[in-house]
Amino acid sequence: MKKSDKTKTYSDSNKTSIYGDSVKLTKKSVHNLKAGDKIVLKDKEYLIIEIISESTGEAVIYKVKDTEKNTFALKLYYEFHNAENEPNTEALTRIQNIEDEDILKLIDFGTGVNKFRGKYCYEISDFAHGFDLLSIESIKEKYSLYFIEKELIPQIFKGILRLHNHKIYHCDLKPQNVFYLDKEQKEIVIGDYGSAKTFEFDAAKSSRKTTTVKGTDFYLPPEQARGFISEKNDYYSFGMVLLHLVYPEKILLNEDEPKSLSHAKLKQIIERQFEAKPIIDFNSKYKRINSFIEGLTLVDFNLRWGENEVKAWIEGKSVEVYYKKEILKIDDNKYSEKTLILENYKINSVYDLRAYILNEQNWYADLLEDDDNRKRFMAWFLILYEGDRSKRSVFNRIVKNYSQDGIDFIADAIIRFFIPEHPVSIGLKSFNFAETDDVMKSTALAFSHLIFDLWDNSSQKDIKQFIFSYEFALRQIKNQAEAHKALKILYLELSINENVENDFKDYKVYAYTKVNKESLELVKKFLTELTATDIEIEIISLDRENNLSYNVNKSTLGYFKSIGIDRAISYLSITDQTIALRLPESSKYLDVFIEETFENFIEDFKNKHNITYDISPNSAKKIKESLKLTYIKILKNTKNELTSLKNEFSARIKKIYGFSTDFNTINNFLQNIKYDKARQTYNDIITFKEEIKKVFEAKEILRKCFNMAKKSSLARPFLKEAAGLIKTNNYKEIEKAWQILTKKHSFESRNNIYLENKGHRQISYEKIKGIKKIESDLCFNSLTMSPNGDYFVTTDDEENSFTVYSPHLKIKKIVYKNLDFNILRTAISNDGKKIACMGDEIEKVIIYDFYSEKTILTLEEQNHIVENIAFSYDEKYLAAKGNSKLLIWNLKNGKVEKVIDSWGSFCFHPFKSLVAFGNSDKEITLINISTDEQSIISGEHTGIIWGLCFSPDGKLIASKCDNILRIWDVKTGELVHTLVGQNESIYSDFYFSPNGKFLAAFLKSDSVRFWCVTTGKPVFTLKNFRDISAGLAFHPDNEYIVIAYSCKLLLIYFKNLSEIKIKDFIIFENEQSLH
Repeated sequence: MKKSDKTKTYSDSNKTSIYGDSVKLTKKSVHNLKAGDKIVLKDKEYLIIEIISESTGEAVIYKVKDTEKNTFALKLYYEFHNAENEPNTEALTRIQNIEDEDILKLIDFGTGVNKFRGKYCYEISDFAHGFDLLSIESIKEKYSLYFIEKELIPQIFKGILRLHNHKIYHCDLKPQNVFYLDKEQKEIVIGDYGSAKTFEFDAAKSSRKTTTVKGTDFYLPPEQARGFISEKNDYYSFGMVLLHLVYPEKILLNEDEPKSLSHAKLKQIIERQFEAKPIIDFNSKYKRINSFIEGLTLVDFNLRWGENEVKAWIEGKSVEVYYKKEILKIDDNKYSEKTLILENYKINSVYDLRAYILNEQNWYADLLEDDDNRKRFMAWFLILYEGDRSKRSVFNRIVKNYSQDGIDFIADAIIRFFIPEHPVSIGLKSFNFAETDDVMKSTALAFSHLIFDLWDNSSQKDIKQFIFSYEFALRQIKNQAEAHKALKILYLELSINENVENDFKDYKVYAYTKVNKESLELVKKFLTELTATDIEIEIISLDRENNLSYNVNKSTLGYFKSIGIDRAISYLSITDQTIALRLPESSKYLDVFIEETFENFIEDFKNKHNITYDISPNSAKKIKESLKLTYIKILKNTKNELTSLKNEFSARIKKIYGFSTDFNTINNFLQNIKYDKARQTYNDIITFKEEIKKVFEAKEILRKCFNMAKKSSLARPFLKEAAGLIKTNNYKEIEKAWQILTKKHSFESRNNIYLENKGHRQISYEKIKGIKKIESDLCFNSLTMSPNGDYFVTTDDEENSFTVYSPHLKIKKIVYKNLDFNILRTAISNDGKKIACMGDEIEKVIIYDFYSEKTILTLEEQNHIVENIAFSYDEKYLAAKGNSKLLIWNLKNGKVEKVIDSWGSFCFHPFKSLVAFGNSDKEITLINISTDEQSIISGEHTGIIWGLCFSPDGKLIASKCDNILRIWDVKTGELVHTLVGQNESIYSDFYFSPNGKFLAAFLKSDSVRFWCVTTGKPVFTLKNFRDISAGLAFHPDNEYIVIAYSCKLLLIYFKNLSEIKIKDFIIFENEQSLH
């Protein structure tokens, strides 16, 4: 890599890196520091020369100078929310006292009470002018075998020895933490000590256990993931560093990008290690360096090379490499004892083995990593299973599968292999699923204990461990039908694409990999779906075709009470469902009609949702009441509409014939009410009125437009034909005349604009008479429509308030006047109850209750200047973008849940816990807030992504970069359309219509363009806005759009693209309440 090409040096997402040759960053960092600022650490002043890197994942690296002009590297960490993750104070103290040519000098550090601003740990080190091992033009050219053997290996080895002599394990040795002290890149030193661990000088064993594991996965030895630390950890990482430099093609995605580590290739390496094979196919020409890498990267740390072997190799001696497969060949005759003796334990049975594993802290190292003990254990194992070697193969797969998850997981898996009836423990309680006759009851008791009593105080590991044990236990019980039922629901809620009915030969479980501390709602949903017997159906609406829309709420109250649990879970299980009502034959009495309709509905409901138990009496009562009220309302509306019809049109109805509905039939309805015909009769009345209005509207338009079209030889025949058709007084002929007037003639009137769908025409508002342009006192900053369409909000450029409007611009009110900042943007929650506000260059977000107008929550993060905000779909989170960071706040506790590196724009998925944002590699990153699962959409972006927007169905995402809009398929990551601006620049604001058919964007040519999402072609353009556009919002029902620009608001109605109606600007003379 060229030294000038600095953007990739710290691009990997792994935690630790100190500094490299990155570009100068001039914007403020997450600590609100920039080049030229002064910073005081332990009463000593430093001047920040430049920000070297912000992409290390845990810190910002600054180049600084002290008052004596000495140059240093300052590693200033982000705030740690868990003290266990902070740098080790004892390790840093020992390192600071080391004076050695192979160790990067640690000048000073700050932890505990010495943190910067009381919250940020830091390290100050000598500045490495040659940067790290990967800051070179070419790996192959720089790292010849001669340079590696004569320069690199001896110097790194000396650095490791120096640390180990001081009882320090580095624990994160990698190319980015090994530096060239000089510009000529000859003096090699080890640095960056954020993951370093210590052990006592008088320790009997040079190893220790730790609960906190940090470091970069690719270079970590397998045992470090289990919390096992020894001198062999650093030697393993040493070997992986050499593998990177000698065989880059074996570990990188792209050799031109030295840090592009391939996780797929790492997986292959791990598989080969556990199969006791060389980690890669080595080049036979490099036998000497190959053996060095092999010896250092053995998975068994007992066989792995250490200080003595490395020293001998450097001295030119021949050192053998031994793999487990070669030395652990078991002599079944030699080890034939039925009693296995380990330390002070005598193991005669699988129950003795369980007691040993549960009570001996070092059981894993003694039983599985000690060569001699493992031989004897495997011999004992074969005796136990009468020589069945297939059992031994399964056992080895279990060790291979779960060792990476930690010591407690592998312990539980091994115990359950030998003792399937081993109880599942959670907290201080145990549940024996193997012996229960009621899997659902045992599951309810165990999970309710976890949810109600333990969840808040449990660690993420505790939760994963329970789910691991639960699934493992269910896969081994006799009642597999009940087990499969429970696991199918669990897999469904956790989005696990595995078949629970597959056999359990490999002892593979999956659910624990999908849960974390944030999975409480998913776990509740699982338990509710499995055990709920109480169902409440919430009626939403009944449409013209008698389709009943409803939501379903499920509750565990009844079942939990029956098994002695005094608490319950309920949640909205199914939303926006529809069933076509089967109406009974007409009855004389409404109550009888409702009862029969209800019974039909419940029967269809149960069939649709596979429900075998009865609906709760309370829910049944509510459904009947809702149905009765619905039909009473229909009857009332029918009567009112019929009265209106008679009063308004009775004199004219007799003059026109050919309607689709017979007036006499409608008129007789109230004299002979048929409840099953009530909705249809109401629909008929509405249709009848629309047809009559169409007749009179057609005649009026004909009268106004006839004179306008006299000069058009093309239009005149059509008009004459229409006039002739209307004179017949036959509605069918009048309807034909209407079609001629609205489709063939292409005329324009005050309230109608015709647009040819096949073409792309530009319509100027200047050409439409009757438009009133009303100036507001202040210019608008933003426009936000509530997701439910009940209101929309504007902000202006001076006032410390925002204004709320009713949907049709008829009512407005100014609210929240006494803020201490000017509101720049707002965001509205999905239910419309909460409004979040942010200002210009401020560090906080204020959330209000829309109805009470009171402050609910103030979210503030020091040195985080908020640039944009948004609610998640479920209103659990609020995201705030600023300072190249995306902060995810948990609205339940008001705390920052996640901090994500983000460049450009971001947006939330419309119905998933998914946030999309631009990353530093000019790609779109999608991350699941609950599970941390990530995916990348990479493609044709050439710069920062300044706009992102999901389609309403969540299947597409639009992005804006360099004046080009692109639409991507979220699932596949493929580019769907490229929407160019026809040489016109595009603002970052763009919007999908609620039905997902159109995409609208502001152009810098004072216009708004609409594209068809299906074809990617422009449909029409609204012109002549002339001033700065503040925002555009679609009403959720697609009825109209609102555009705010300069000091004006414009409301545009449209049902389709063949007819657009422009509503005048409104002057608000009297302020009224919206409530």
